[in-house]
Amino acid sequence: MRKQITIDGSVGKLAAIIQKPALKDDEKCGMVIIMHGLMRDKNFPMLEIIADRLELLGIASIRFDFNGRGESEGNFEDTTINKDIEDALKVYDYISGLNYVKTISLLGHSQGGLVASIIAGRLSADKIRCMVLMAPAGNLKDQAKAGTTLGAKFDPENLPDFIEVNGHKIGKEFLKEAQEVSIYGTAEQYYGPVCIIQGKVDTVVPPIYGQRFQEIFRDSVLHLLNNENHTFSYNIDLPVNIAVEFLKDEIYFI
Repeated sequence: MRKQITIDGSVGKLAAIIQKPALKDDEKCGMVIIMHGLMRDKNFPMLEIIADRLELLGIASIRFDFNGRGESEGNFEDTTINKDIEDALKVYDYISGLNYVKTISLLGHSQGGLVASIIAGRLSADKIRCMVLMAPAGNLKDQAKAGTTLGAKFDPENLPDFIEVNGHKIGKEFLKEAQEVSIYGTAEQYYGPVCIIQGKVDTVVPPIYGQRFQEIFRDSVLHLLNNENHTFSYNIDLPVNIAVEFLKDEIYFI
């Protein structure tokens, strides 16, 4: 069952889709917050496939558009990392109040994976059952400090008002936060189960960053996939299967 909803976000209303299995009265299930990458939205096909598969397994999910993307309010050029984090926390608060939600887990792709790792570190394993990071953007800070983001170059000591990447404007505040964000220092505070899925030929987020995430998490597994790029377009079934099987095993291991 799919239901479209809106949730108050960092700068306005967030558009979201909840997928929920058929439940008996008073029956509860696991819920997964699914987060897209910087320039994508909740309808990114890989994430939609994962949501469909989870529903068949009796696991609910919520996919939402971060501010300034998809159907959510806000302007993309005004978005920042902290606004995305606030959006994710607002979604967490919303689903925490649903009476059929037993546990909450996270799944994020690219910058959605970065956001997932940070909010998991903030909320701790008491509130997050498990987490899947798909090509998480752990290189964001290193790139911004070196004066590059998604191939666009700039002076890291004198940030421009915006840079243009693939027809999108990324604002100065985003770049400033990217230079300052605590990624691994925050993420390592999460001690629950983590599955990291990384393509070996990912040129957007090199595999070494997936390996670094594995090193900081106490209970983690890293899948380095041959021939896979940042969007896992070589054989999408493989990363989807890995993610769904991990979530199923961990959510039901209670």
